Amino acid sequence: MPGQGAPTSRSVLVAGAARGIGLATAQRLAADGHRVTATWNTTEPAGGAAHEPGITWRRCDVTDPDAVAAVFDGARALDDPFDVVVANAALVRDRMISRMSEDDFRAVVDVNLLGSFHLARAALSDMARRRWGRVVFVGSVGGSYGLGGQTSYSASKAALLGLARSLAREVGPRGVTVNVVAPGPIDTELIAAMSA
Repeated sequence: MPGQGAPTSRSVLVAGAARGIGLATAQRLAADGHRVTATWNTTEPAGGAAHEPGITWRRCDVTDPDAVAAVFDGARALDDPFDVVVANAALVRDRMISRMSEDDFRAVVDVNLLGSFHLARAALSDMARRRWGRVVFVGSVGGSYGLGGQTSYSASKAALLGLARSLAREVGPRGVTVNVVAPGPIDTELIAAMSA
């Protein structure tokens, strides 16, 4: 049994881990000895990430509740349900609101907000039953401050704050935490693709 204060190996899901923050999170958690399942959808894992030790890769469209359920069912089938879920899957379709279509707005909200909802809903019953769990939504400073030309992205990330606060009240008494990490600009492929 580990000594007091020693880290415990956990079963972790990192959704949206093909590159950037998600990939770095999955790699760090695996390096720390956790059992990591990492997901990707339209972008395959960067470089040799698909073959890194300690990370199992699954394709998953977080906007599809059946696809999300399949990932969770796979972990349960191995008797290793997720202790920690990091909801990092994100979509950006930047443009001024006068040029933003409803389809583009909806697509961003579906991935960034609805996808996070699907992940949390799939995770929280197991976590509450075990009386321990961690859900982390990856937000953005844009959710607090708003970003010009990013109304859909900023709105979806702001909504994660309300989602997390409500869920924390629901499951906090059962030993489960729900938080939002809201980074500013990070030198990732997503940032590199943006205009100045």
